[in-house]
Amino acid sequence: MNPYSYKWQMYPGLIPLCHGDMDFDSDPKVIEAVLSRLSWPLTYPPPYRVSGVATTLSHYYRDAHGLTVPEDAFWLGAGCLSQSYQVFASLLSPGDEVLYWKPAFKHVPGAVEAAGGIPVPVPAVDRELVREDLERLRGPATRAVYLVNPHNPTGKVFTTAELCTVSEFAAAHNLVVVSNELHARLVWEGGHTPFATVDEAAPQLSITLSGASKSHNLAGIGGAFAFSLNRMLLESVCRPAMHLCPEATSVQQAALAAAYGGDSPWLRETRGRLRSARDYVCRELRTKLPGVVLSPPQGTYFLWVDFQSCLRPGENAAEVLRRDCGVTSGAGPDFGGTASQARLSFTAQEDLLRQAVRQITDGLTDRLSGGGPAVDQPTLAAAQPTRTH
Repeated sequence: MNPYSYKWQMYPGLIPLCHGDMDFDSDPKVIEAVLSRLSWPLTYPPPYRVSGVATTLSHYYRDAHGLTVPEDAFWLGAGCLSQSYQVFASLLSPGDEVLYWKPAFKHVPGAVEAAGGIPVPVPAVDRELVREDLERLRGPATRAVYLVNPHNPTGKVFTTAELCTVSEFAAAHNLVVVSNELHARLVWEGGHTPFATVDEAAPQLSITLSGASKSHNLAGIGGAFAFSLNRMLLESVCRPAMHLCPEATSVQQAALAAAYGGDSPWLRETRGRLRSARDYVCRELRTKLPGVVLSPPQGTYFLWVDFQSCLRPGENAAEVLRRDCGVTSGAGPDFGGTASQARLSFTAQEDLLRQAVRQITDGLTDRLSGGGPAVDQPTLAAAQPTRTH
């Protein structure tokens, strides 16, 4: 068992599918860069705009997306969450409203509320987003749109047409778009489209948040970045952040530079593993629990599932999965969803993921047939990840 893993220490005897990190080893390319940095004295790092990491990020966006981002247009921070909180603290006045997509990771509306703003949910729909979906929710106090793409928890990847709709809407009403693209390198069909590339207005009205913690399994190191081609917007966010949002440390800078120096063999292999895991989990749940409602995620490593058909009135899906199946999940209400919904992560090693899915399908099938819990909880203590190489 990983003694440094929150989920494996906090949920003994259970298989944790509840958190946004992987059970896999991190990218050897990144680890090598970090170890190399640790071989030097841990002095104050040089400014990131001259240390080389901003150059690497600039080259990445140029080569991967055809987007020219000057090196001095980046803002490196200790983490994406702290940067998102600082962005809204800078942008909003008390009572200002921000549109965001619901269900949502709790820190999305939380960042708005912490700044004294009012988060206004845009309900997630199966069809393509249209302008009216946003217009009907806009009010005189609307100041910004918080876009999370790929989306957490549904795994939706917004199409270029949808991103253009958001940009046109924001431009028409002088709104700022905060585009959180933390899972951008974990897209399963096609590729990621940065919001700043969709039209001429987008790079001037937006600020993008991203990093390598999800794609390269670096939650324990952290480090993130933001950028905007609107210098006034970027400066308005960065200046007040000086003493509130720590800049990326030397180790975080080394990790970011290694992660964005191109797609490593590890990253390509990991994307393949996660795509196969997604297909397996979706297939098994649909086949063995045909009443559940799910849409295969187009990005991220999360699966948003409605287990209503497997529950009795008043039951909470996350509680049932934990009690009767020995698996932890993200509870639907924590994301603004219903009690019958839950978020599952499919980043476990293959043997543990198969065991978890088997416990879910057997446990819920047994409940539907009138039996008792399908999991003998003490036997789950042996379920633990091992290192992979």
